Amino acid sequence: EEGDESMSKKEDILHSVLIVSVSEQFAALVKRSLTQKNCMGMVLRKNAGTARRSILERYYDIVIIDVPLPDKLGVEMALDIRDKCEVSVLLVVSKDMYDDVLNRVTDYGILVIAKPFPRGISRGSAARMILEDLE
Repeated sequence: EEGDESMSKKEDILHSVLIVSVSEQFAALVKRSLTQKNCMGMVLRKNAGTARRSILERYYDIVIIDVPLPDKLGVEMALDIRDKCEVSVLLVVSKDMYDDVLNRVTDYGILVIAKPFPRGISRGSAARMILEDLE
């Protein structure tokens, strides 16, 4: 059927990613991890204000927030984004914040991972977690 041929396969879809982090190293790690994983248009913003403006200007499939941010707690930003947009949100938090943040955001469909990543979790594993949430 003609309709079936025009539909994109899931693996052909390219995802746009917004990285919100003050750390250039974190952003570089995420970019390296996701480059081969059907992601394109990765944009880095270093605070909540510029990230919010980016979200108003264009659509992102994935927003990765590396907490803390200089101008606002990333948790509030994540909740606000999920309230207003259909977007996958990943919060990367310190181990000591993990349980509290997880309890606060799980009902909103926000993924949370602790940093530093456990030894068994590679950058590629973290990237797969993010993309699996989209599918």
